[in-house]
Amino acid sequence: FEEPEYYPMNIILDSGASDHVASRTDIPGHDVVPSVGSRARRSYVDASGNPIANQGESTLAMQLPIGGGRMNDGEATFQVADVRHPLLSVSKICEKGNDVLCRKDAAYVLDPNGKVVAKFEKRNGLYGATLAGGIPSIGIFKGRSNEVPSGWLQSQPTDFAGSSHRRQNG
Repeated sequence: FEEPEYYPMNIILDSGASDHVASRTDIPGHDVVPSVGSRARRSYVDASGNPIANQGESTLAMQLPIGGGRMNDGEATFQVADVRHPLLSVSKICEKGNDVLCRKDAAYVLDPNGKVVAKFEKRNGLYGATLAGGIPSIGIFKGRSNEVPSGWLQSQPTDFAGSSHRRQNG
């Protein structure tokens, strides 16, 4: 069988984000379709109060780190906007029946049974992780393993500083 292709996506877990949000460059090869927000010409607001247009949405299959070099399958629909860092919305995660537990050094997403389904390390005051995004043109995650692609967690850590909460206006 054909091994899947992944790309690393550094993402921030954000308790102030109303939606999962990523820029087009964060989701290469994924189709962006109109969303309720983009059709209504809604925008997000950055930390300086500047509007960021909602360009539509895209659903991304991914693998999230759960610790110990292991990954867990996941999927999320991201609103597409020109944000500096992709964001996972704590409120959207909880709306799906999950819990988010924040500790001193890491945050954990727990499924309804209390099982850890994602782990976000705390760096520079923010919880972040490098997840594996699937390239849609080759069939997302066919024949996948649950191991972190080699070199990912050992590569340069992302500086999660300078990110800000985003919210939808309109």
